Parts: sequence; structure tokens; C-alpha cells
Amino acid sequence: MPEPPCGKPGPEEEAGRGQTQQTLLSALDRLAERRRAAVILHESFGYTAAEVGEALDCTTAAAKMTIFRGRRQLREMLEPVWEEKIG
Repeated sequence: MPEPPCGKPGPEEEAGRGQTQQTLLSALDRLAERRRAAVILHESFGYTAAEVGEALDCTTAAAKMTIFRGRRQLREMLEPVWEEKIG
């Protein structure tokens, strides 16, 4: 009789997570410094656009645009990788 799942990820899942994390970090490293900072502050630390603007010494509108462009650039870099894994 098979053992019930213990709720912990298996080795394959852990390896997949590591690869995914490395792919994302590599893509983040290719962003311009300002875009990378804006995306990380917003997505990872939950900063609002106004807070990102304050941290980057720019207006809220400029921060929103920087976040938008950084996310779009990341998506463009990562889409081929995800399609390759899925397809």
C-alpha cells in the first residue's frame, strides 16, 4: 500500500522550484537597475507605486510606468522559457 503524501515536496518538485527560481533571478538580473528595483520593491515587498516612487526619487506616475515596463520586459524574457517547458 502506498504511503500517504506527507505534504512536503518531493525531489523532483524541489529541483523544478530551484530551476524556476534561477530562471527568474537570471531574468531580473538582465533588467535595468531602476526597473529591477521597482519590480522587486512592488512585487516582492508589496510597496505601492507611491512608495516605489519615493524610494526611487521619482513621481508616482513615473514609478507606475517603471513597474509596468519592468514587468512587461520580464514577461517577454520568460514567455519563451515557460512555453518550452509546457510545450
